[in-house]
Amino acid sequence: MRVLIVEDDPLQADVLFHAFRKPGYTVTHENNGKRADNLLAVHEFDAVILGMGLPDGADILRHLRHC
Repeated sequence: MRVLIVEDDPLQADVLFHAFRKPGYTVTHENNGKRADNLLAVHEFDAVILGMGLPDGADILRHLRHC
């Protein structure tokens, strides 16, 4: 399972990263919304954990809903 964590708070990102880091899981962290959007355009993820406090978090969510 491939998980993308999009979170700009380092502490929250670290907790989430370690919570999902299990055998069989590949976890990627990005702290920038535009770079996360680029990752989503190129790679396939099974789950995305999106920090809605990001300046462009709502834009990323809208884009994901339309895909």
